[in-house]
Amino acid sequence: MKATIAFVLLATLLAAGGCGRSNAAVKAGNRGADVSAQWSNDLFNFAIENLNHLEENDCQEMMTSTRERLGALEQPRLFPGVLPSNALLASWPEPDMLRQVVSRLNQWVDTQERPHPWTPDAMLAGLPPEYAKLPMVAELDQAHFSSYDGYMLMEAVWARDAARWAKGNTSDDLLAARNLFDWAVRNIQLDYDKPDRVPQVPWETLFLGHGTPLERAWTYIMLLRQCDIDAAIVALPTNATKSAKNDAKASAAELKPWCIAVLLGDRDKKLYLFDPRLGLPIPAANGIAAGKSGQLEIQPATLDQVVKDPRLLDRLARAADEPYWAGKADLAHAVILLEASPLYMEPRARRMEALLAGERKLVLSAEPSQQAARFKAAGVSDVRIWELPYATLEHRMAASPQIIIHRLENYLRFIALGGGSLYKGRILHLKGRFFDEKGAIAYYQRARPRTRDVLAEETKRAQACYTSLVAQTKAAGREVTPQVDNSLKQFATALIGSELKAILQGKLDAAYWLGLIEYEQEQYDSSLDYFNVRTLQAGGQEKTWEAGAHYNIGRCREMLGQWPEAVQEYESSLILRNEDGNLLRARWLKEIHPAKVAKPSPEKKAPEAKKAEEKKIEEKKATDKKP
Repeated sequence: MKATIAFVLLATLLAAGGCGRSNAAVKAGNRGADVSAQWSNDLFNFAIENLNHLEENDCQEMMTSTRERLGALEQPRLFPGVLPSNALLASWPEPDMLRQVVSRLNQWVDTQERPHPWTPDAMLAGLPPEYAKLPMVAELDQAHFSSYDGYMLMEAVWARDAARWAKGNTSDDLLAARNLFDWAVRNIQLDYDKPDRVPQVPWETLFLGHGTPLERAWTYIMLLRQCDIDAAIVALPTNATKSAKNDAKASAAELKPWCIAVLLGDRDKKLYLFDPRLGLPIPAANGIAAGKSGQLEIQPATLDQVVKDPRLLDRLARAADEPYWAGKADLAHAVILLEASPLYMEPRARRMEALLAGERKLVLSAEPSQQAARFKAAGVSDVRIWELPYATLEHRMAASPQIIIHRLENYLRFIALGGGSLYKGRILHLKGRFFDEKGAIAYYQRARPRTRDVLAEETKRAQACYTSLVAQTKAAGREVTPQVDNSLKQFATALIGSELKAILQGKLDAAYWLGLIEYEQEQYDSSLDYFNVRTLQAGGQEKTWEAGAHYNIGRCREMLGQWPEAVQEYESSLILRNEDGNLLRARWLKEIHPAKVAKPSPEKKAPEAKKAEEKKIEEKKATDKKP
């Protein structure tokens, strides 16, 4: 971390000294103003510096507070008063550096003049009234930043950092949008959206690397926002007759989210379409082709092209008798849903954004009314606020203790290993900082200890955890009775069991993410090794990354020119073949490489075939030896 604010302020005070007596009072007054302005700047810069370098956070305090929260949820009598004020914040481990960011920003706010009266964007009035009760909505116009704001600022930084390198070295916004979508598809593994599933906000989806199709879409929109590219959800009326005949607006319940529309063009505005569930752009008329290396490349269609010729969607049908659902929808009455989550509606965030430029630039505001005008210029008449971000916050605010425990345990693997190697590595990965001893690769490698070494530490870690919990209890002024002591021992033993399991899960996470980094470096053979050997084989019965590993194996095969093997991966892997997007990739690869994909070449298939043959021979030998 840079010099502390106290040091900077001291230097400022010393530098402010002058000589001469004739106008000493004036100079003193000027010095006071200069020092005040410098103090304000130092507070702001301190906050931004920490916000941009959260990978430097000392994870020990975060680990301690996470243990306390788990204890408070499981044994409230032992850990009174340690939980945050609401369930949402309780489920997010708080980096101490992030807490300092919020504190310094609020000190900075106190040095500023009172802002002018604020009028909320008119489109917010269209949200259901129950969302107005959410604290982050009720406090939109307050001057100070909240703990919730801290996480959302962190989210914006991570989205900006990932977007900067993942979009590629291009000034073409459409190519940037395509590259970012492809990155999101490869890096965010799809989850099934079950009724009991806990919804995620984008920073969780980015950090954890998985989410539902709509969570993937939401994250993609946030990546584009940091590139100053407008994007929104396209929803289609499920009651086409009502919309077409009566020209009446469909209610939110009658809308089905379809795809992401990326708005591009200065004068001739167009909405380019990307399907987050399929993991594919909606192809234009001649949009399916082979790229430079022969891999699948898709030029996205625009909404007006699809409305004019719905047959473009026929290519997305799973089979002749299983049409693509949107082909039967009322495309002409598509509705645009704008992302306008609370942080981007706050005047305090907008004020902060105005002071950030160059490498520190951060998009912290969205203007739905102005966005709506731009989307309407592209030919869509019905534009609304997307309710999902608000529904997600409402859901999480009402989470049960068991859900909070589950969410906290999700983060144990990032911080349970000494030094928080996986936590630091993951942030650096999102930044695109892969190399040297302080890069993502180095931290990921440190997060892959030998399993036997982890398990051998159980007794030692349990004793250290128990000692720490006793010290915390005494420091809080609570008596450690024999009953409390016994409870702390039992809790420490159970907690360490969870932490060791989390560390081993983190080992798999690190291997999978190393495979993704190798892909980015075009080291596809090495990437295959990470996905095949160090993720799928090493994981055994652990299926955390099965879908993502198989999908990325297929993508590696494409980049290596092994199209038969890529097709086989998309069509034959149990985890992939039931997903329409993978079957479409396989079908389109066959179309662009008909001769080469028709029958796998013996040369390409030989290594895998040889392994299978060797395995059969060994099994036969073992059988023959039996009496």
